[in-house]
Amino acid sequence: MRRTSQKNRCAKISLDKNQQICRCHDKLMEAYARQLNTDENVSEFSMNIPLDFKKTALPSDLPAPPTSHMSDFLIKKTDGTMAVRECVFRHILPRQSVIDLLQLSLEYWYQQGVTDWGIVIEKEA
Repeated sequence: MRRTSQKNRCAKISLDKNQQICRCHDKLMEAYARQLNTDENVSEFSMNIPLDFKKTALPSDLPAPPTSHMSDFLIKKTDGTMAVRECVFRHILPRQSVIDLLQLSLEYWYQQGVTDWGIVIEKEA
């Protein structure tokens, strides 16, 4: 999950299973987009999906929802189901702010009817 106004590296690549130019904000996103493009169980995918927390009733014990964030991947599988994946580097995963954002993403997508939600982490060396 990222801010919509993120100002860092943005590689633009064109892949068959994405209807638009893929905007990859880091190497992990780019590698995962390329993996999805070759996955036989994926029919198409979108990247950098804006989250509209105004339309979602989030649990009160969660922190206040961010105003302008997006999920990394929304995936449509060949069986018609949807999945969401958030890319997170291993070294920042323990941060409470990251955990809170991931929890918000999970709750948001569950309320949208997407139950296949997961985190993509880079391989250990």
